[in-house]
Amino acid sequence: MSDLSIITGKIRQVLFRSESNSFTVLRFRLYELTEKDIFVTGYLPELPKDILFEFSGSYIDHPKYGMQFSVESYRRLLPSDKDSIIRYLSSPLFPGVGKTLAQRIVDAYGEDVLMLIRDNPEISLDVAGMNPKKREVIVQGVCEQDNLEEAVRFFTTHGLGIRNIMKIDQIYGDKALDLISENPYRLIDEVDGIGFATADKLALSMGFDTEHPLRKEAAVVSAIMDTCMSTGDSYTDIETLTTRCSKMFGEWPMDVDEVLNRLIKKEKVVNEDGKLYHHSQYKAEIDIANFFVTFPLRTFDHSDKDVDELLSDFEARIGIEYDDIQRQAVLNFFDEDIMILTGGPGTGKTTIVQGIIDVCKKRHPSYEIICCAPTGRAAKRMKEVTGNFATTIHALLKWNLETNTFGKNASDPLLADVLIIDEFSMVDGWLMAQLALASGYVRKILFIGDEDQLPSVACGSVLRDLIASSRFKTVRLQHIYRQKEGSDVIQLAQHIKAGNFDESMCKNDVRFFGAKPYDVKDLILRIVDEAMMKGYRIQDIQVLAAK
Repeated sequence: MSDLSIITGKIRQVLFRSESNSFTVLRFRLYELTEKDIFVTGYLPELPKDILFEFSGSYIDHPKYGMQFSVESYRRLLPSDKDSIIRYLSSPLFPGVGKTLAQRIVDAYGEDVLMLIRDNPEISLDVAGMNPKKREVIVQGVCEQDNLEEAVRFFTTHGLGIRNIMKIDQIYGDKALDLISENPYRLIDEVDGIGFATADKLALSMGFDTEHPLRKEAAVVSAIMDTCMSTGDSYTDIETLTTRCSKMFGEWPMDVDEVLNRLIKKEKVVNEDGKLYHHSQYKAEIDIANFFVTFPLRTFDHSDKDVDELLSDFEARIGIEYDDIQRQAVLNFFDEDIMILTGGPGTGKTTIVQGIIDVCKKRHPSYEIICCAPTGRAAKRMKEVTGNFATTIHALLKWNLETNTFGKNASDPLLADVLIIDEFSMVDGWLMAQLALASGYVRKILFIGDEDQLPSVACGSVLRDLIASSRFKTVRLQHIYRQKEGSDVIQLAQHIKAGNFDESMCKNDVRFFGAKPYDVKDLILRIVDEAMMKGYRIQDIQVLAAK
């Protein structure tokens, strides 16, 4: 905190404010002789104008918007003169009060009235024009702002950034200090973006004992999640967990079995035949399983239009000819409730999807078809090649970044008949569970992805697990139709996947550099340097390494 700068002044204008995460851009007039206006940014509550604030933070030079003051913490300097108090009480922060009533309050109670209200919320404020509703607005406004500012001061003192503080306020409100003082480790489960390291730093700063049972429980839960994140599995076992705890926490004396038993009783961990799940991962598995067991609740309506004929019309219209596997894939989609389409790049997955969408629109013109993908880039590509609406999964489910919750769910499901999900190998178990909860009205689902691509970053390899279950129709595409002219990358990838490789395959834009293990790093750096000397930017270069 000692490295932070402190500025004092008044808010002149709110230039931008995000309702979802409270990120704010202000025009701020410094309280100094020059009365200079500067730009202030940060995660802040709605703050009134014409009130002195003290902001702690640092100056940053934004590449696009220039010099700004980035706020880390703040405190309100209560107005102490009559005119400022009247402006404050008649501001939008106190709806229904007005300038006349504010003046009467100051005339009756003096310039210490705000301190009187803060110290005695039961104060009557007995002046002409006052009623119980207005008195409540005034008392609540003064005290609520004070509670939030007290929380900001408390948490910043203990090392929390203001963005996390605003999340905490959004979830706990004026109970934040009491709840977190009792158990700071609850933040791990209840506030998205706060992990064990942050909660533990806060707890120890607040004076929690290193041997506190809540600390041990949070540590074990964190070890379970970290293990699952590193392996991609949705559960672990006691042996792996014990090893992980030793690596993470060193010689910290802790009986893992005893702590686990407490966590299981509290339903924070689920033990199913020796498989240890974090409660959120277990719930995700259950939600996914229940979804597939009962899907679909609505089936496709009957249509007299023949799929094969409609597909032939589509081929003639756009000038293509499906091979037998591609044609059968389209037919399978209309025969199956759920289908998986898997294959590497250039194997014709997108061409098949084009045919499916076209035929579906001809057979069922009233049906809503939604395409989605984990990334914006993949969603944009889907929209371009299919002409159908496409979006990211998170946008489709109305994800709230700050609370990590979804607006679309079982209570407010997706109004879609057909759901097509591209790049499905990137979807983890938890996200699939959210999709499942919101897809109760969906009649058919098409999962598209490359089972040989890297799995999702988080827990759960959903695509591989669905394929391995053999419960869903899976169409594998192997023949490569699309290959960039002069590029052998796709062919090389296919050969390596099949276990066939020799240096003769490295031609055109593929090069092979032999090196001993201890020379690999230096060789890579040299290759990157040479590429940049030839005019490549660092953004043009990717280095992929085995895990």
